[in-house]
Amino acid sequence: MSFMERKPIIAIIVGSERDLPHAKRACDILDKLNIPYEVKVLSAHRQHQELEKYVLESDVKLFIAMAGLSAALPGFIASLTDKPVIGVPLSVSLMGLDALLSMVQMPKGVPVAVVGIDNPENAAYLAYRILRLVEEEIERKETRMPIIPSTMESDIHGLEYMHEADLVIFMAGNQFMAMPELIKTFQKEHPEVKKIFYETLPPGLMLKQILAKGALLRDRVITGRPDIYTCVSIDAINTLQSRGLIDDYFVYLHNRIVLMLPQGNPAKINSVHDLARDDVRISQPDPEIEDIGKHTIQMYRDAGGDELVHKIMEIKRVEGTTIMTRIHHRETPVRLMKRTVDVGPVWYTEYIYARNQGYNFEIIEPGEKLDQRDRVSYYAMKLKNCPNPENAQKFLDFLKSKKAQEIFAKYGFIPHYE
Repeated sequence: MSFMERKPIIAIIVGSERDLPHAKRACDILDKLNIPYEVKVLSAHRQHQELEKYVLESDVKLFIAMAGLSAALPGFIASLTDKPVIGVPLSVSLMGLDALLSMVQMPKGVPVAVVGIDNPENAAYLAYRILRLVEEEIERKETRMPIIPSTMESDIHGLEYMHEADLVIFMAGNQFMAMPELIKTFQKEHPEVKKIFYETLPPGLMLKQILAKGALLRDRVITGRPDIYTCVSIDAINTLQSRGLIDDYFVYLHNRIVLMLPQGNPAKINSVHDLARDDVRISQPDPEIEDIGKHTIQMYRDAGGDELVHKIMEIKRVEGTTIMTRIHHRETPVRLMKRTVDVGPVWYTEYIYARNQGYNFEIIEPGEKLDQRDRVSYYAMKLKNCPNPENAQKFLDFLKSKKAQEIFAKYGFIPHYE
């Protein structure tokens, strides 16, 4: 079992610097197990605000808290998070029994796993076992090949020479409208790259395809070894880097979110806040597989905080007025035309494409503070040990070129290279 992420996944917290020698004993075990961690000195009594802020904002997966006497530290942490908390009682007085009883007698719903008195080593070993179970479940999920719905078959191009392609590209789906012109221009500059297989599927689905080393379309296995992958999510990049599948990446493009509506705006929607109305039906990109879904959630949060996010993504979803998509740039226009929804957050480029196709949709601009233009970046990267590394580099260089950037601009994208 190897934990490839090098950012800390365990936080060891002690309430006083005098407890640091105990923390070091746990650190020695974690070092042997090659598990990244960080150590913090934060008292539940004297620094409760700083401790609360750290716990709520931390990206670690598990906390180890060491304390003596009243030993409030692990319980305080467990009251703030759903992540596992392991308590280590320390023998400051009463041979540590006071600390032990304080930790094990937590109220229902605020669990703390407690190891023996003065036994930080066991806390480290227990943390390893808990994380190992999580990692193994993730690995099992990742090795299951995702299924590409037959409705997305039109987003797979060059299937006839998938195994003999000169270049394999997994391109974030919302660039589908620009791809034919990009490929044509690229091949004009590089005629030696004759056979190109490319996908314009949701990037989250393509990420699963890479991790599982393939995907299933009907009864056929589709390759999971692209030369190039592009996405709009830094989380996807972190996942690929943590598994040693990529080295470098770069930004080559930007976009922004708009609210697309049927002609005449029959639901009288005026702003993002109106999406919380009970009578408004939303075609919502699924954040599990579509990067825009994550950005729309951030837009909701910027507009109305977690309350607006909860209303749109939880309450209205249960009520059936937030309707998820798997591939929003195809499903949302159809829903709007059929009037089965009132609004759909889409990329501005998709509105331009729909308009060019003759659809009479309208849009509402959320405004520069909400449309995520400063957060939405398109990332491109070459996979390690990819089938066609030289041709991959040619296409990456092409993405930065003036010609490619001008093509993207025609479709409403915001160029990164001026």
